[in-house]
Amino acid sequence: MKNSGPTHAQRSIASLKGVGAQTLKKLERLGLQSIEDLLFHLPYRYEDRTRLISLANIRVGDHALVTGQIDSVHMTQGHRRTLVLRISDGSGQLFLRFFHHTQEQRRVLIEGQRLQCFGEVRLGFQGLELHHPDLTLLAPGKVSEPEAYLTPIYPLTEGLHQKSLRKLIGQALTTALDDLIDWLPEESLDAGTALPLKKALQQLHAPTAGTPPDSSAMAMARERLVFEELLAHH
Repeated sequence: MKNSGPTHAQRSIASLKGVGAQTLKKLERLGLQSIEDLLFHLPYRYEDRTRLISLANIRVGDHALVTGQIDSVHMTQGHRRTLVLRISDGSGQLFLRFFHHTQEQRRVLIEGQRLQCFGEVRLGFQGLELHHPDLTLLAPGKVSEPEAYLTPIYPLTEGLHQKSLRKLIGQALTTALDDLIDWLPEESLDAGTALPLKKALQQLHAPTAGTPPDSSAMAMARERLVFEELLAHH
């Protein structure tokens, strides 16, 4: 009988786009070798980047997605030089503070540049601030688009970044999710007492906008993965 070869899920992560030797080493430190391993590498929390908030409405402690234009760029003097940007959106202003910054950041973060930012709002000496926010540069005329679903935050290792890992897991969901075998008895699935494995993984990696992390849908998805772990060890 001819061997059909491994499924997409069984293949090495090296077969995914953008994975080199250094990335493979980092993933192996997390115990991730196959594409299936990526599918079962679950988020430990989520960030809500599905709603854009005006600067007038942000509050201390919020994890906020905002946009604005850089009005000023300042480098503080002293032992630790800090890059400080002031942005505005017509409703208010916000300071972005970078204690560690690169030459590339200093090159592109200039007055007039529009940004989309996400981070925790803090109270600083000059007003509300974000420290080392996630940034996206917006081209002239480009409309900022919030995410369609909650942003998963995964366990990492040194040198591996959330954006890179999310892209790889996104590829795994697209190419390999359908290869997984659901070992749960059909009567349990038909009765609606448990989610199908594929649906549970999709829900945990890419929960739709408006689905709170503590919702019943997320709880069912997590319970399904507990069942899967028990089944895998019997």
